[in-house]
Amino acid sequence: MHNFKIDNFFFRANREKLSGLIKADSVAVITSNDVMPTNADGTLRFRQNSDLFYLTGILQEETILLLYPGSKEESDREILFIRDYNSDLEVWEGKKLSPSEAGEISGIDTIMELSKFEKVLHDIICKVDNVYVNLNEHDRADNIVEGREMRFIKKIREKYPLHKY
Repeated sequence: MHNFKIDNFFFRANREKLSGLIKADSVAVITSNDVMPTNADGTLRFRQNSDLFYLTGILQEETILLLYPGSKEESDREILFIRDYNSDLEVWEGKKLSPSEAGEISGIDTIMELSKFEKVLHDIICKVDNVYVNLNEHDRADNIVEGREMRFIKKIREKYPLHKY
């Protein structure tokens, strides 16, 4: 966790800017970075996906932001998915955000457990033609490790091949 507080107005404004660029019949999905293993049960210190942080302020692993600005349902326009609470893991990994804490940090009203993501995504993706994914393609990018974003993109393109990405 960080020791400073950024007003969630900053993150809301960033999402509003992005939502204004998204076509009406579209959804955008931005995922957190992986927790990188070292050996056995060790991991490196977690480093959040900068784009996800810019849009939400959340510094927690296993987080997904879904933006569907064209939705008729206001609760579907911005959905933040966070890790399901597990008191056993909290002993080993430390405290994780509650839905209310994630909402306070991000300014997002609809916070759901990550276990609900697949169903919510399916319900929404069946209503849109375009899917925006977060992929950093440029001439200096030579990532030999397949990250969470790339795994997600491969999975979603295979499951929903008729959409424009």
